[in-house]
Amino acid sequence: YKFPTTHDDVRDALIAASEYVIARSGIHRATVSRIARRAGVSVGAIYGLYENKDSLVSDCLEVLFPPQSKRDADDWSRVFTSPDQRAVVTDILANYMSPSYQQWRRFRLESIIAARHSPAIASQLSAYAAQSRETILRASTKAPRSAPVSETTGLSARASVLGLSILEIVDPTICTLDWRWVPIGRDYVVSGHAQ
Repeated sequence: YKFPTTHDDVRDALIAASEYVIARSGIHRATVSRIARRAGVSVGAIYGLYENKDSLVSDCLEVLFPPQSKRDADDWSRVFTSPDQRAVVTDILANYMSPSYQQWRRFRLESIIAARHSPAIASQLSAYAAQSRETILRASTKAPRSAPVSETTGLSARASVLGLSILEIVDPTICTLDWRWVPIGRDYVVSGHAQ
């Protein structure tokens, strides 16, 4: 997981602290004072940059989501044209479920929870998802007709990483799974239906 930078030390510290606190305590229990303490700044420093907690969360999304969404979409786009789709999917899942992504996975889930209560955050997340869909759909048109991963399974596969993030909360051992042994591909899945 690569943390993006805004090239502003205080803002970077606040965004990193917000991601950490929100991932650990949840969106509703993440307070401005906890975030300030984690960032090593005063609460006043937060209010000097942001109107309220929602605007801080919105800025976090603006900084964290676009590069990660692009990386995710680019990774899934490779599946359509790879001669070894199984290897690419295995690589994506192993990377996404690696320990370095744990904080990102939890922050992403908490962002979805926040979207239920904030139309502005819901709108932001919808825009990022639409951009990812467009990238994946463009890539799917380059897939050979014989490719076992179709446009629909490609889009639904992206949702599987969110499902795995939820499963991880219930069963953290999912992160230790060796994805090379998970049945993926033509022998097991055709157009999203198990054989």
